[in-house]
Amino acid sequence: MQTKEAIVFPDYPNSLLGAISSVLRHYGVQDTHATLPELDRALQNGPRNVVFMIFDGLGVDMLEHDLAPDDFFRRHLCRELTSVYPSTTAAATTTYNSGLSPLEHGSLGWSLYFKEYCRCIDIFPNQDSFSGEEIAGGRANDRFLSYKTIYERIAEAGSGVHTYNLQPSFIPFREGPHTLVHADDVQTYCDTIAEICQNGQQNFVYAYWFEPDSTMHKQGCYTDGVKEMVRRFSAQVEAMCAQLEDTLLIVSADHGLRNVEPQPVYLNEIEELAECLLLPPSMDARAASLFVRPDRKADFPALFQKHLGADFLLLTREEAFARQLFGPGAPHPKSLDFVGDFVACAVGDRYLKYRTPNAPGKGHLYYGHHAGLTAPEMVIPLILCEMP
Repeated sequence: MQTKEAIVFPDYPNSLLGAISSVLRHYGVQDTHATLPELDRALQNGPRNVVFMIFDGLGVDMLEHDLAPDDFFRRHLCRELTSVYPSTTAAATTTYNSGLSPLEHGSLGWSLYFKEYCRCIDIFPNQDSFSGEEIAGGRANDRFLSYKTIYERIAEAGSGVHTYNLQPSFIPFREGPHTLVHADDVQTYCDTIAEICQNGQQNFVYAYWFEPDSTMHKQGCYTDGVKEMVRRFSAQVEAMCAQLEDTLLIVSADHGLRNVEPQPVYLNEIEELAECLLLPPSMDARAASLFVRPDRKADFPALFQKHLGADFLLLTREEAFARQLFGPGAPHPKSLDFVGDFVACAVGDRYLKYRTPNAPGKGHLYYGHHAGLTAPEMVIPLILCEMP
């Protein structure tokens, strides 16, 4: 087992929420959260183009392991930020696309228990978390967790900027006042961004790419393949910048990752804990929402500490909300539904799963993971490059 790392709680004024709030404020959106002074100053220079690139899983830990100090990403590293909590794509990218904290938008994790369906649903693929069955009747995410996008908010502010959303082709994103562009490799992203920025208009471009997260899940964080990928991304973005003028480039991530023990902990196989649960765990594998039988709430913390205390910090529901673990603001009604009696926050190298009788099998093993409270998962970069 790895040594337990220092715990890093989300610092929302100094997080990715602050970064997207700076962009919104720049375009005249008034009802935003606290902004980042460094980004505010760069935006005050009035660039015609603002490009915000998100590389999934590209935490500061990755930059330090994979890049030399003079590589583009590290050379332009302005400061460190925290992710939101959970430090996971569903929560973080929804914050980027809404300008809301996870508490406000409600997309608290990959798998959430919807009382309306009496089941846990993987909200992005819209499928039952255990059987893999597609959820009928439309996307649960769209029905119960809809939000006004940053593109809609910018359009309503009347700044006149043209907004673009670049996504891989396999990711659905609803239509809106923005132009939706699909691309399937980073070089195409860079070429598309360069073309947009040369159109003579005022442009805001948000571009999300799903790597290196996907590869790190499968291989672990420190393989030669991951290192080569991160170096290539840095070089491709640097080459793109050589084509740009009157542009501010922002590069960041949704979260980082850390290596984990590939074999998960199955909560249903720990009898003392399983008999306390009302529902299977939900939210995320390293940020588990636990609903506990009323008659077992008093003794559950001691039992959890006995079995999993070395790898997880157990917070009560009340402690999680009091700490603003999921962010500031007024809670979305579904946030109040999704957070159970306890939240198990990973601080070690294990992740949780639960196997039900209708599950098709044990599923994938993960060598790298996220959603916990350790520094590799929580600390992300703010990379700024100004091209006059």
